[in-house]
Amino acid sequence: MSLADFVTERKKEATMTVLNRESGRPLYRLLTDLFEDAITIQESTTEAETLADAVLVEKRDADGGFALSPFETIRDELLLVNADIYVTGMRRLEEIDTPDVLTHLDEIPFTVRGRPADPKEKLLLIEMSRHIEAMAWQAGEGRLHAGFQYLSRLNDERGTQRVYDRLGNETDVDTHVYGVPDARPALSGLKTHGVDDPEIRQSWFVVYQSNQQPHEDAALVAVKDEPHTWSGFWTYDSDQVAAIEEYLGQRHA
Repeated sequence: MSLADFVTERKKEATMTVLNRESGRPLYRLLTDLFEDAITIQESTTEAETLADAVLVEKRDADGGFALSPFETIRDELLLVNADIYVTGMRRLEEIDTPDVLTHLDEIPFTVRGRPADPKEKLLLIEMSRHIEAMAWQAGEGRLHAGFQYLSRLNDERGTQRVYDRLGNETDVDTHVYGVPDARPALSGLKTHGVDDPEIRQSWFVVYQSNQQPHEDAALVAVKDEPHTWSGFWTYDSDQVAAIEEYLGQRHA
């Protein structure tokens, strides 16, 4: 078993439809660039005025349901956001407001590709990581496991350092961080796992389990397939989250 096995088990599919698009073609292109490797994206028109410039996500299974978000919400929260606002800490945990259409893509496998010098390539990973970290911070209890490839990231990225300082010192969340021990994180309130293992170097994960509300469990797991390509998924299934946490505890804790 490996973290990559959790990723390859994902088989679900989804369709994203932009209804009565009013946003310009460049914004639509940004949307398709971000998601085209994971889901089908299309446009459609409807007579419902309330659905002007709305984005609909539907899963292709009997009980998959749907989610709807205004295009402007996705634009402001994701498409026109520079990843640096997370790295530098300009966006606080209280300000994380992940669009419904994004959270509804749970269990859908995704691929992120990009240039090594462009942090926007990983914005989807960063957004969903902050989403789960914010869930843990708001709950104030439970267990959080996060992999950073290298522990030095907790010192080098001011925004990440602030998030984990708050989790470790403002909550009762049992917070575990994993990475190659190239530096000692200058943070208190964390359980640090220095792991010099190829899997840790090639993995990105944030796993949260609530002690009180299992329906609030969540996990993001991604593995680096190639130098600049990540494949992964996120889930809110408590059994899946528990299985990932158990694997981390047995293999890397």
